[in-house]
Amino acid sequence: CKGTADITTVSKLPGGTISASSPKVPLSKTPYVVMVTGGTGVYKGVTGTVQVAPAGDALNIYKLVLP
Repeated sequence: CKGTADITTVSKLPGGTISASSPKVPLSKTPYVVMVTGGTGVYKGVTGTVQVAPAGDALNIYKLVLP
């Protein structure tokens, strides 16, 4: 695929949610890496990244730093 996409996601997990958003993510490069922008509950103040479906599966990889 060529081009870019703006990716925004909210993941509901036990104890809260994690929000992630990145503009102009290159579609030619996988995995799609999206920056964590915030969280709720136990994830309040979280930072990190989400790799969206890195192997083409319905599996995301979270790399998080909790406050």
